[in-house]
Amino acid sequence: PFPKNINFLVVNGPYIIFGFWAFHMVPVGHGALDDGDYVDFNLQISLTEPLGTETILFTEIAGVDIQAKMLNPRPVESGEILSFKLSLDKFHVFYSKSGVAIRG
Repeated sequence: PFPKNINFLVVNGPYIIFGFWAFHMVPVGHGALDDGDYVDFNLQISLTEPLGTETILFTEIAGVDIQAKMLNPRPVESGEILSFKLSLDKFHVFYSKSGVAIRG
């Protein structure tokens, strides 16, 4: 579900690259979220790095390694599946052939 102001770009068929900063993807219940539109999804955790008041979660999306920050952490096991929220207000979109930004 893309925001309505760019949805027409996806419907009309150009190939795009969807980009975001990892800090805009947070585990449900364990991150600071702004108001706005979000998409929910589940990811399998491959590795964790506990750092006291936060834990870095290592996972992947479409074959790309991603790190997310879990605030107010709890123990997370490798292989565990967590629910995440991704802010749709903060992502970037680029034309795949030219790399020109559509949004961001």
